[in-house]
Amino acid sequence: MDPAPEPLNDEPKSLAVRSQRHPWSVAFVFAILLVSHCYFLNEYPRFHHPNTYSRLYLTLAIAEQGTFRVDEQVQRYGRVQDLAKYEGHYFSDKAPGASFLLAPLAWVLRHTFIPLTEDATNMIVALRLLGVSIPTVLFWFLTRRFWYDLAGGAPRGLAVILAGSQSTSFFIYATQLFSHVPASILAFCAFLLIRRSFTASGRRSVAGLCLGAGFCTAAAFVVDYVMLLVVPVLFAFSIMRGSGRWSRLAAMALGAFPVALAAAAYNYECFDSPLVTGFYHHHDPVYREAYRSGMHGIQAPDWAGLPGITILPERGVLYLAPVLLLAPIGWWRQLRRRDSRNESITAILVTVALGFFALTTVDWTSGYSVGCRYLVPAIPFMLTGVASALRGTSAHSAVGIAFRAAVPVGFVTIGLSAATFPCFPKEFDNPVWQLALPMAQYGVLTQNLAGAMGHLDDLLPFALLAAAAIAFVVWRPWPNVEKRNIVAAAAAIVLAAGLLACMQRSASPADTQTHDQVRRGILHIMGR
Repeated sequence: MDPAPEPLNDEPKSLAVRSQRHPWSVAFVFAILLVSHCYFLNEYPRFHHPNTYSRLYLTLAIAEQGTFRVDEQVQRYGRVQDLAKYEGHYFSDKAPGASFLLAPLAWVLRHTFIPLTEDATNMIVALRLLGVSIPTVLFWFLTRRFWYDLAGGAPRGLAVILAGSQSTSFFIYATQLFSHVPASILAFCAFLLIRRSFTASGRRSVAGLCLGAGFCTAAAFVVDYVMLLVVPVLFAFSIMRGSGRWSRLAAMALGAFPVALAAAAYNYECFDSPLVTGFYHHHDPVYREAYRSGMHGIQAPDWAGLPGITILPERGVLYLAPVLLLAPIGWWRQLRRRDSRNESITAILVTVALGFFALTTVDWTSGYSVGCRYLVPAIPFMLTGVASALRGTSAHSAVGIAFRAAVPVGFVTIGLSAATFPCFPKEFDNPVWQLALPMAQYGVLTQNLAGAMGHLDDLLPFALLAAAAIAFVVWRPWPNVEKRNIVAAAAAIVLAAGLLACMQRSASPADTQTHDQVRRGILHIMGR
């Protein structure tokens, strides 16, 4: 049997306890998160996002008619691309889990505040706020002590939360009715439950934790099929340490069983087979043939897409959020410690699994999106490496300066994306600077809480929130008023400004005519 793991936080106990007593910092950070996640409405008068509407249709069909057929919703709001058609009836082609979770909320909204006579906009915004955005803020709040412990104290843990929640594309998809963030939260909760089971006392406690982990793991897949390869990674994590590993695995399988059974029943009810998903019956013939090739649409990996989903400007997750580049440093430190090695391996494997899935799916560019959205569920797992990299660092260390420089860059790239049109078309090879920045300069913003139709002045409250968050990240984790700390903070800000200038200058002005046409189309979508 493996020896009991060492406490993750190796600082003196008194310091560890004191580091968690920061009520004003916690209130400050989560007030920023709550307002920011509710700020942009992300709905447009002339644009029915296929991903959003397909999920909405199934949610409303369950809540309103008690059926999985979305024929009535298609007739009411119009046909979108992301639908399946089987035996003359329309169905959503998406994983059904998100709609299952949202249907009770939709039923309440339909019978209270949002009558059937209204268009879909208010329902989408309400479902997104109550079913995705606010639960996401709650997720960060409930897991905050994990981040404190991993980063070495509350201020650094809160800085990591701010970095992950708002300076990465996690923010973009937490403020739209997509399934990537809910699936990520479920998978990460499974990860935390398994982790806790390693040190739990009593068979019942271990069994209960693993039952919950199995349920969350299966639910993550049923919410978003992109989690296909993450499921075996999380199951493998449950047997990586200590005695009783097979009982933990059995408990996880038992917890996953009812969710898997419900998903199979849904597929059988819709498509007469428990293993056939909506993608196989996509109503668009081009996509239908693509999804029927390979193994349910899984193709040989397109390795040319690897730089595209990571570092290139068009869809690169690391380009948008350079703070995630610190993850390998923290993972390496975790790998060298016996008590955190398995957690690091799991986080790495989850990230690799999601990247591999993106490269084997029909379209790794993932349509109209900010960054590669298939990698969004990996972001909390990557943040474990970022938090570990910060642990024990000084204000003037290379990692400390890099962290405080990278986070503002992410706030700018993600903020511009969220404020303008967070559904980047494929025509731009550097959409942040070729599309989002020009739109912001001309005051063309998405609808937000500050105005019925966004204008440049309406961005000021959000910009102030971002500035406050950046100030917290730059100063609060290393608050000592010393000359070298002040110099390090100034160096980080200068480095961030220089990096943003280089990124903006590197944006190619090519295809000006095409870009202008696309911008005019987006203006039409936004009702301008």
